[in-house]
Amino acid sequence: MRIEFIAYESMGVRAMSTFVETKDMLIYIDPGVSLAPRRYGLPPHEIEIRRLEELAQKIYEKAKDSEFIIITHYHYDHHDRGLRIPLDIYDRKILCIKDPLNNINYSQKIRSSVFLKLVKDRVRSIEICDNRIMRIGSLEMIFSEAQPHGHDPRLGYVIQIFINDKENTFLYTSDIEGAPLEQHIDFIKRSSPDIIVMDGPLTYLLGIRLPEEMLRRSVQNTIEIIEKVNPEILVLEHHILRDKDYKERFKEVFNKAEEMNTKILTAAEFMGQENMFLEAYRYKLFGKEFKEGSYEEHDEATE
Repeated sequence: MRIEFIAYESMGVRAMSTFVETKDMLIYIDPGVSLAPRRYGLPPHEIEIRRLEELAQKIYEKAKDSEFIIITHYHYDHHDRGLRIPLDIYDRKILCIKDPLNNINYSQKIRSSVFLKLVKDRVRSIEICDNRIMRIGSLEMIFSEAQPHGHDPRLGYVIQIFINDKENTFLYTSDIEGAPLEQHIDFIKRSSPDIIVMDGPLTYLLGIRLPEEMLRRSVQNTIEIIEKVNPEILVLEHHILRDKDYKERFKEVFNKAEEMNTKILTAAEFMGQENMFLEAYRYKLFGKEFKEGSYEEHDEATE
């Protein structure tokens, strides 16, 4: 198995866009990418916009070569309506989707309907993958039941994915926002993967959209994952990397990982690239000084 992280927060955008190559199937997970419309009261900087365009092109090239595309939920940093990434990536592909009718909030139900109308005549087939197991040759893909997008189901539901090619095992959590709920970590513990890419909590919105108690649970549950699963690599990404102080917020997790010999990396580090935390440091791109509490409460978190 070869895992290639294409677009993530550590690469300068909002995304969890991932290409997985196995001998039986070329898989693309969540071919979408976006930017925070406002952060620190500021719009995207031109450097962020250029990076978005670069990575959208890379997503297009990789997704076009894939055979199987997975959409874990219908936020715009996880799927695209053809605005940034041409829809021909779906031509003759098997499309595996989060159930668009059940365990879904109103916003995502509308978005899924729009998206499926755009791609239904392009794809080879559409598979609803919630709580399913698929086997292709020696490849096994296990999809979780629909799980809340973080602690609050009002943001909708996502599906996690476990991929086993009999040589390596890989788990993609999608947007579980730090796994604050037992059902989030139950799937991870049952799967027991070698490599996990995990969406961390919204620590940049601590006290606004993330209660202190939910951060505490995320820390405890991530430590439990490290203790019980002991993955070789934990790629910590997405929401948590919008916070310039993410390592301090997750200090206990980093300490436990060191104790258990689990490597915690960003997607960029996994790929041998330099981190580009463009959103977390947007104020610097505009030549501003950061003032604690001055902007965070105005952040636009809608995806």
